Amino acid sequence: MAEQQVSIERHIYQLPKPFFVIATQNSVDFHGTYPLPEAQPVESLQACLKFSELQSLQAQVKQVRISEELKCYIVDIVAATRGAEEVKLGASPRASLTLMRCAQAFGFFLNKISPLKSLGR
Repeated sequence: MAEQQVSIERHIYQLPKPFFVIATQNSVDFHGTYPLPEAQPVESLQACLKFSELQSLQAQVKQVRISEELKCYIVDIVAATRGAEEVKLGASPRASLTLMRCAQAFGFFLNKISPLKSLGR
């Protein structure tokens, strides 16, 4: 999915942006794929913002500065998952990038949402 495209019978389809995978049939322990549990149907779903607004928010989040200390901390967290006995499959390098993006988004929204801002967080 990182390639932003899928192929079906030799035809390549570009995925729209944003594209988000919620579930997958890939199994860690076995080869092949297995059916996912049946999902609950969504009766009514409405957009909470326009596509252009989402794109604008994504661009603003990417502008949030991440300190070198935080980057090192994220790398340490991800590395710790690879050596932890309790963790079957450690986090990937892509996971560290996603964690960094989540930190940027959290920082962005903390700065924008006044009730949390007034709490000094």
